[in-house]
Amino acid sequence: MKDKRIADQVSQVQDKPAEVWIKLLSFITGIAVLLVAYMGDRVIKGQDKMAAGQVEMTKEISKLNSYFKVIDGRVSRNETDIKEVRSLSTNNLKRIYKLEGNK
Repeated sequence: MKDKRIADQVSQVQDKPAEVWIKLLSFITGIAVLLVAYMGDRVIKGQDKMAAGQVEMTKEISKLNSYFKVIDGRVSRNETDIKEVRSLSTNNLKRIYKLEGNK
């Protein structure tokens, strides 16, 4: 009789909150894995677009470099012209002062 009472008193213990947390964490992990896979797929597919964009960017940069070289050439040409004008102006001033008798 005593054994029967002990058997009746012993029941299976279930940890419901732990089961809920396990299911919730499994669901969140599944979503995280799907998001990471989707982002990885987007990165891999986006690489061709990025490569094509880099080719176009390289072309634009080479155009800009050629424009800068042209502008640099014009600036250096202007600098030499300005030096010639200054020397001519200095020579003319010397001649004017000489003619006027100031120097």
